[in-house]
Amino acid sequence: MLKIDDIVSPVSNMSKRGKIVEVKHSPSKTWMIGGAPSHVRVLVVQHFDGELIEYISDHLMQHFD
Repeated sequence: MLKIDDIVSPVSNMSKRGKIVEVKHSPSKTWMIGGAPSHVRVLVVQHFDGELIEYISDHLMQHFD
């Protein structure tokens, strides 16, 4: 599970690293077979180039180096 201060990259752009600065929960807008999940974890990432972007937790990968 990802948490604040973890170093992560978006799966679609692995060279763009950053640090998680905030964890939020937002209502889900996706419907599944059994209904809609109640909330989605949204992580705010401060990239090392200064950019601040929100990602769904499934779209991030943690770095261990």
